[in-house]
Amino acid sequence: MMSGFKGAEVRRINSNHKLYISMILTVVFLALAQTDAPAKTRSPTDSRRGQNPFAVTAIGIKPDRDRYAGSCPTTIGFTGFITTNGPGTVTYTISGPGISSIAQELIFKEAGTQVVSATATISESIDGEAMLRIMAPNFMEQRLRPGSYVVACQAHFKVIFRSFTVNHQTRDDMLNRDGWADEVFNWITSFDVNRSGQAATHENVLGLPMGDLRAPNNHILAGTATSEGGLKTGDHFPQPATYPARFPVPVATATADHTAIPGVVYDGVLTQGETAAAIFVTLWEWDNDFSPLIDQYRAMLARNLGPAVVPFIRTRSNQSITVKTGTELGLVRSVFLGTGPFGLGEVNSRPIGMIRDQTTRDVRYTFDPKVIVLTYETGLAAARNGTIFEIGYVDDPALEGDYSLFFQVIASP
Repeated sequence: MMSGFKGAEVRRINSNHKLYISMILTVVFLALAQTDAPAKTRSPTDSRRGQNPFAVTAIGIKPDRDRYAGSCPTTIGFTGFITTNGPGTVTYTISGPGISSIAQELIFKEAGTQVVSATATISESIDGEAMLRIMAPNFMEQRLRPGSYVVACQAHFKVIFRSFTVNHQTRDDMLNRDGWADEVFNWITSFDVNRSGQAATHENVLGLPMGDLRAPNNHILAGTATSEGGLKTGDHFPQPATYPARFPVPVATATADHTAIPGVVYDGVLTQGETAAAIFVTLWEWDNDFSPLIDQYRAMLARNLGPAVVPFIRTRSNQSITVKTGTELGLVRSVFLGTGPFGLGEVNSRPIGMIRDQTTRDVRYTFDPKVIVLTYETGLAAARNGTIFEIGYVDDPALEGDYSLFFQVIASP
């Protein structure tokens, strides 16, 4: 009896043991099944069961124009859109040059698309870029790469030749066959240069001789050497008390003659970072109309000075004005004057400002003209300051001439 009871008890214990093991395995299986299920993400702004989390699903932005060329500062508008999948609040920024990129909020009452906008104030030429960024509820951004829009700042400039002063008259024909004291004419040559180094002639004109009206070919009364004119040391043109001398800018802009004094020696539009002007204004002592130096000077100016001007375009200097010499811009001195039979200089029309040529043992004189290099920045600085600047042409002592030329830059949109 005892032996049978013990056997039944063992069978009951084994059966309970199997039941416990089965229960434990069931719990472990259920735990593993829950761990393998994908986790549900929820937006911090939407905890309702069974709905997708609130999110921005699409954005876009574009400028209101691809290119602007004109006066600066100017404005560029941007229009964008934000699309969401439901109601909620979106935090976003629009950033870029000239844009105040302050975080803003946009409330959606339901799923859909709303328009956003911004305005950039641009004060200089740029290859523009911009960005629309979503900061909440999720991160998203769209960038407009540099060059997506272009701003080219421009201004219209006029360079005024206001007057000149005879600090010392030239050594002239002792018999005054070309008129008493000095007779002179001005020569204006200007070039438009782009940032690629290409130069195109803007203007190339010679003025009429001025001085003693009794001299052959003289057309303009200038100077006080005689009652009929003639430019001597101490003279000014125009005379200080005259209307043209007191109001040179309105007189210059009212005439179409660019060789007049006062006159407009350059009239053109310059683009920041893109173009510049190289302006030569010289005074020549007149002896005859067939001087070989005239052709020599033309040949000198025919050399391409564009590559030497490019650094001025690319360097956005705010100094008021830049004056260089022709040789500094790559021109080669090719205007020469001999001493003549008595060592007093050849009888030929020549530029004032000739100096001794140091490249030869022979005594001769050469010429290196002054150049006004005008860019968008230097033009604006000179115009704003009302700067009147001087260019001096001083001869070798043997030729004696010393003249000062006075200029002013004005600008308009």
